[in-house]
Amino acid sequence: AAYNLPQAFPPKVDEEEVVDVLRPDLSIYEGGRPVAFECTPGNHLRRILEIVQLRRSGRTAIVSENDRLLADIRREASRLGMQFHELLRNEDLDLWRDQGSSLAAHLVISRLEAVKGFEFDTLIACDLSQGVIPRAGTPEEEHWRQAAILYTALTRARDELILTYGGEPSRFLSAMLPDVELHEGIDEKAILQILAIT
Repeated sequence: AAYNLPQAFPPKVDEEEVVDVLRPDLSIYEGGRPVAFECTPGNHLRRILEIVQLRRSGRTAIVSENDRLLADIRREASRLGMQFHELLRNEDLDLWRDQGSSLAAHLVISRLEAVKGFEFDTLIACDLSQGVIPRAGTPEEEHWRQAAILYTALTRARDELILTYGGEPSRFLSAMLPDVELHEGIDEKAILQILAIT
């Protein structure tokens, strides 16, 4: 699905510069088809944390450009006693590396571009909604930059990629829809069945 982003929003490069995007069939990982869940403001946070609690066996990353949602996730994960590492700024990356053992953290909460260079069993890209990404007010000719950041973040998922959005899907999510299993207006039980969790 991520492969569709640089196709739909090609990078603006000099004629001498070439940007290669790895075809999905060349990846060493063969995860399932990405799934996207529509969420409401009332259930978005709960849906994300339900998925995390059910994915305790591997490394999971929650990524978003919605700072408010990330703050809510951090607060609620702390309240639930979940151990996690934040990776929101470059300074956080240095701190994380210095701590050594925390590199194995089960849960990472991060902005999109901060996960570059890492891999996760499950990656949950949250709030791929219109106005969140690309950010409202971003000139059309600059959308490729945010698409490239999202592409990089999505390719950090080794086994499972889960996408969420509220209201109108973003242009970026819409570009990926041919390769995404989209679920709108479903309940918790249906989500658990879709994710093959009993």
